[in-house]
Amino acid sequence: MLYPINLTCKVMKVSRSAFYAWDKRPAKVISIEELQLYRRCKELFKESRGSLGSRMMAYKLQEEGFQVGRYRKRRYLGRYFAHPMMQNRRAKRDDYKPSAVRVTQRYVP
Repeated sequence: MLYPINLTCKVMKVSRSAFYAWDKRPAKVISIEELQLYRRCKELFKESRGSLGSRMMAYKLQEEGFQVGRYRKRRYLGRYFAHPMMQNRRAKRDDYKPSAVRVTQRYVP
């Protein structure tokens, strides 16, 4: 079921000229090697539960035989996946109170 271009552009909040410019652009051709690389990146990212960064992903892919550098991986991570999540290594203390000794040492009248 096709919709009129006017209606589609209004719903997507895009001008008609931008739609036609996009429509004229040639489709991007992706090589088989790049597709395999993308799929393996996706699997590794899922296996690591989103914690794998560009360095470790590049290292693991190189171990598997892919010819890939860190910066190419960084580009893939930024474009196709969410950025890796940082782990909180320490629990934050809610009950922190400065000791009376330290308070008096810092106090200058």
